[in-house]
Amino acid sequence: MNHFLARCEEAAQILRCTEKVTVFGHRDADGICAAIIVKEAFPSADITVRIIRHGTTLSQIAEESRGTFPVFVDYGSSEVDAISELFDDFLILDHHPVSRDHDRLVNPWQHGIDGTRELSGAGVAYFVARAAYDRNRSLAHIALVGAMGDKLYLSGLQGPTAEIVRDGRSAGVVTGDG
Repeated sequence: MNHFLARCEEAAQILRCTEKVTVFGHRDADGICAAIIVKEAFPSADITVRIIRHGTTLSQIAEESRGTFPVFVDYGSSEVDAISELFDDFLILDHHPVSRDHDRLVNPWQHGIDGTRELSGAGVAYFVARAAYDRNRSLAHIALVGAMGDKLYLSGLQGPTAEIVRDGRSAGVVTGDG
C-alpha cells in the first residue's frame, strides 16, 4: 500500500501544479464519481469534466483536450500505448487490469492491490485527492458511491476501500454500521 500511496502523491503533485485540466471519465457510476472527485479536489485549477460515450475514439479525446492536461479516470490502463502515442503528457487514474506500466499511470494492480475487489476507479481518484490535500477526506462518500457502482460490496469493503470508509467516518460524511 505504501508504494501505491507514493504513486498517488506523485499524481497529486502533478495536479496541484496544473492550471487547465480536462478529466475524461468512464461512463458508469465509478467513472463519473472519479471525475467528480478530481474536479472537487483541485478547486484552484480550471477543470472540465467529460464523460466518455460509447464509441468515442482517442483521437476525438485528443481533439477535445487540446490546450489542456488530460486526465483519464476509471479508464486507460489497457490503452496506455495508444494514449502515450497521442498525448505528450497525461495522467491515468484507473483500477482495471494494466497492459503495461507507465510513469503517468496510477493503478492498484501495479502495487499488489486487487483492483476488482479492493479498489474502484473512484477510490484511486480519492487517494490522489487525499494525497493532494487532507481536506479532501471529505470526498470519501463520493469514492464509496463509485465502489458501490462497481459492486465492491460483494467482496466486503476491504483493503484500501475499508480505509476510505474510515476516512469518511472521521470526516463525518459516512455513517452507519456497513
